[in-house]
Amino acid sequence: MANNILLVLGGAWHDFDEFEATLSPILRNEGYNLEATRDHTCFAELHNSSIDAVLLYTSLGNTFDGKRHGKDLKPGQTKALRQWVRNGKGLLGVHGASISAKENRSYRELIGGRFEKHPKPFEFTLYPFHTRNQFTKGIAPFAVADEFYLHNSNTDVEICLGALYKDEVHPMAWSRQEGSGHVAYLSPGHFPAVWNNEIWQTILLRMLAWCTATKSTAQAGTKTE
Repeated sequence: MANNILLVLGGAWHDFDEFEATLSPILRNEGYNLEATRDHTCFAELHNSSIDAVLLYTSLGNTFDGKRHGKDLKPGQTKALRQWVRNGKGLLGVHGASISAKENRSYRELIGGRFEKHPKPFEFTLYPFHTRNQFTKGIAPFAVADEFYLHNSNTDVEICLGALYKDEVHPMAWSRQEGSGHVAYLSPGHFPAVWNNEIWQTILLRMLAWCTATKSTAQAGTKTE
């Protein structure tokens, strides 16, 4: 049976339409059933849905790019999303999905870290941390030209990709458990050239497969508190 993915978009500073147009055929070609939304009230209804994993490509944190507001998730929305994942579902965040308001500690704990800042885009090399890691197995270091996100990451994440900035190694991708659910995050992903990079796509698809490989602890249609 094909897994059902909810692609959640929206916020500021990013080309959400182009990301959807690029990723949708890739995911459908992999056999996923995909629907997309920019309505963040959807998290309250996840417990009544057949969605197996949420793919977040957002840029929230109450940011403003001059035209669009990236309003942060409300406490109830964060709580609903976190409980849904905890009950055995999956969450994959890409790039700006780590942008959240400082006071939203629950979301930061769920996604595995919080975006702090980034320098001007430049080309950097991504290094797999563990050759046996299921996301990076068989993958050699590869370069991308993108925004280099600097994060304050959780201590409970398993980092699988890193990159150097000013002689320091920074996490570029990680995963963690949230109750019975799986959470993964992939930092590179601002520009279309990155989305079209076959190695980047391989890692994203492996992460998504892991995020959907969970066993729900709550029956569909059962609301948990």
